[in-house]
Amino acid sequence: MSDIEIEQPWLLAAVVLTLWTIMSIVTAIVLPAALSPTVKSGVAGGVSFMASVQLLKKGLPFQL
Repeated sequence: MSDIEIEQPWLLAAVVLTLWTIMSIVTAIVLPAALSPTVKSGVAGGVSFMASVQLLKKGLPFQL
């Protein structure tokens, strides 16, 4: 049992790190669109970003 107790924090850290990496990649893709001079593409980027965040939250067994 002690092995499981030791490994769980690492598992949680791995999940958090993975989610952080995914969000960083999404932000890197969306941010240029949000900063572009065209308002329409900026709004579209923001909407797609919020939609991906909602999908991530719904897909997870726990609340962020």
